[in-house]
Amino acid sequence: MQDPIIIRHSGPADFRAISRLAALDDRAAPTGDSLLGFVGGDLAVARAADGYSVADPFRRTLELQELVAMRAMQEHQEEGRMSSAINWQVASGRAHRAREATPRPRLRLRARRRR
Repeated sequence: MQDPIIIRHSGPADFRAISRLAALDDRAAPTGDSLLGFVGGDLAVARAADGYSVADPFRRTLELQELVAMRAMQEHQEEGRMSSAINWQVASGRAHRAREATPRPRLRLRARRRR
């Protein structure tokens, strides 16, 4: 039976586990939001948004590192699609609001007086 693999974002409660993993790998801990890879409930890989990662040197983690990197790439692509959609909606909304806010000139028709 294979151990389950879980990939998720780090939270404040993960700081100690990430620090412990970095100490095992003899590297500095990744800073900021990280993607974490767990095998059988144990943290094995931590990858920062800039690609810097630490891994458990006592496990085979190459495949897990690749999975975490792939997930990071997927999220980056999804984020790009979402920001494009949001930018488009904001731009079109701005244009719509601008049209509504611009007062339309009123035509005043005056009857000409004949002299």
